[in-house]
Amino acid sequence: MKRKVVKHGPSSLIISLPSKWAKKNNIKGGDELDVIEKQNSLEIATKSLPQDLSVTIDITNLDRTSILVYLQSMYRKGYDEINVHFKNPKTTHFRMKEEVQVLTVIQNIITRFIGVEIVKQTRDFVQIRQISEDSKKDFAVLMKRTGSLIIESFEEFERCLKEKDEDTYPVEHHHMIVTKFINYCMRLVSKGAVKDTTDALTIYKTLSVFDKIMDLLKEAERDKAKYDISFSKESINIVSDVTDAMKVFHKFFFSKDLRLAYDLERRRDEVKQKIYAMKADAKVLSIMVLFREIPEFLQVLVECRLRLDEDY
Repeated sequence: MKRKVVKHGPSSLIISLPSKWAKKNNIKGGDELDVIEKQNSLEIATKSLPQDLSVTIDITNLDRTSILVYLQSMYRKGYDEINVHFKNPKTTHFRMKEEVQVLTVIQNIITRFIGVEIVKQTRDFVQIRQISEDSKKDFAVLMKRTGSLIIESFEEFERCLKEKDEDTYPVEHHHMIVTKFINYCMRLVSKGAVKDTTDALTIYKTLSVFDKIMDLLKEAERDKAKYDISFSKESINIVSDVTDAMKVFHKFFFSKDLRLAYDLERRRDEVKQKIYAMKADAKVLSIMVLFREIPEFLQVLVECRLRLDEDY
């Protein structure tokens, strides 16, 4: 849409706000708006999103993982109230190859969210509501802590391999904590913690890639336990290389030192060549393929960081 610029006084220029947008965001005369300069454009934003955002969804006939993804997406989008309807009391858990209670699935999913709880529950309905205020001012701290937790997860997996620790699914416990932080950071982005729209989209993508990297690590741990895989010194070294790459990226993200970007590209190539040269059974190679993907995701993350204008 186009708006005409009106001269006001000797030096001021004025344009009107679209009435539909102003009504939707409850803008009144005298309100303050954020105006962000972006080269040849201006971005106008309200101080915060409208309060008490509510959504109603129907998860009937969805499997357990699809329910998780649906609820998680609503939480990440920033809804303060999520009303969940379903007709069937049970759903399919494909990985476990069994039927599970929908209410139990929802209750377990809520443990991945910070600041919300189930406030109403019947046999075919659940209401999830925010019970504590989101803390946008701590966003940078939360981002840094999320990165540290991911590194700790990789270090734990590496330690278990080196020490032949038979602890069952230690990374899975780390994964749950990291997921809570990732979900919460995404929610804060949706609620305006990052003012610049381009930066907000880039940060959201960064968090999505973090999420995928953690899923790959969790999958590697599950496969190792399921098939009772014994890792050779060669394969453990590759895991160590990827863990070190995660540490380098963490430093790069918070320093934007381009020498570290060079280092990450070198490490990506080395991991790829080591895996190509491996002589191992199919089960070990299947896990190494997962670790082959992680440096590729780090390359995507480097691009994301380079696009960001602000320090985090």
